[in-house]
Amino acid sequence: MESEQIIIPDVLKGKTFLDPGYGPAFRKMLEPKEVMADFINSILHLNGCEEVVDLASQFERPIDTFYPENKTLYFDAHVTTRGSQYLNIELQNAHHAFFVDRSLIYNAHHVIHSKRDFEIARKNEKIVKNEIMARRYELPQIISVWICKFSPRPEVEHDDFRDYWGIYSGNDLAKGRTLPVSEKIKYLIIDLPKFIKTHPAIDTRESFWLHLIACGVEAMPPTNDPIFRQAIENLRIVNASQELLNRQEKAMTYNYEHEVDDYEAIIKDLVSEASQAAAEKREDEIAREMLADNEPLEKIVRYLHLSKERIMELKAELESVGV
Repeated sequence: MESEQIIIPDVLKGKTFLDPGYGPAFRKMLEPKEVMADFINSILHLNGCEEVVDLASQFERPIDTFYPENKTLYFDAHVTTRGSQYLNIELQNAHHAFFVDRSLIYNAHHVIHSKRDFEIARKNEKIVKNEIMARRYELPQIISVWICKFSPRPEVEHDDFRDYWGIYSGNDLAKGRTLPVSEKIKYLIIDLPKFIKTHPAIDTRESFWLHLIACGVEAMPPTNDPIFRQAIENLRIVNASQELLNRQEKAMTYNYEHEVDDYEAIIKDLVSEASQAAAEKREDEIAREMLADNEPLEKIVRYLHLSKERIMELKAELESVGV
């Protein structure tokens, strides 16, 4: 039986490797689990007994949602470690007005998914029912990693490309105590443009991974590291399936910036319409007050942006209620 002929999409012709800065190649790069474990240990700075040595991962795990319509969203990579850590790793191509909100929504789903998986794992370990009930509100450690090809908070000036978010006490912060209320839920936000600007050298495993994602294989120095070599081989186009090539093409040709611009234009228009409606409502209120004070029609027209017809309508409304 002849093997299926692979058709290279136009956008990939002449290239040797897939660009891991797009979702399909990014996920492929992180196979098998030894590669994923090294990636996680590198970006989370885990060493010694903290290192992830075994894990299970699921790429594009579905998230059932109902807003604004029934639509299935996906976690890029959902990872469970043998040490009961639950990670969601997201690669983001474009900034938009509600990035922080989106990260919160994804994390809310991530917490629920992780708690459910955590309870299933405990039942499979045959932990006694009384202990399960006593620990029914216990959470595992849940980490959301967002790797951003943009500055996620451009309004905040700082030099560090890494930013941890967590749950903090306002009272503690006011007293100078900066430890989170809980270590169970945390975010790691990675600003790739800032990383490239501040870390031009590849001198750590983390810097290798982030340079690879940001710049692609062609920009990387040669390496004999077996994990890195495996990741690079995963990206070699001759090793890719037709499905992977087609999905990579779709990701590369999709105009993320155009989508963001369209959405932000819609939001701007809605805000403008709301502001205009509020201004018109305020002018109506002022006109009613001036009419109640028996101010002349010509004066109201001169000071407000209302037509004579609109002022007469408001006057009729006041007279109908006996004002």
